[in-house]
Amino acid sequence: MLKEHTSVWVWDGYWWAAQVVLPTLDVESDMILVKFENGVTAPVKATAVRYRDSESKYINQCQFGHILHHP
Repeated sequence: MLKEHTSVWVWDGYWWAAQVVLPTLDVESDMILVKFENGVTAPVKATAVRYRDSESKYINQCQFGHILHHP
C-alpha cells in the first residue's frame, strides 16, 4: 500500500511525477490523491500509479509495459 509523501509515477498517456497526498480516497474505490510536480492535486486510479525512485528521472519502460516518451 502506498503511504503519504511517497514519490510515484502516474500514467495518463505519459508518466507524470507526483507524490501521494492521501493513499485512500474511498475504501471501495481504486482512487488515491496525488500532487503533481507542478502543484496540481488530483484524484487518480491507484492502478495507474507506480513507485518512483527519487534519484530516477525516467522510469524503465520495460518494467511498466508502456512506451516512455522522453522530453
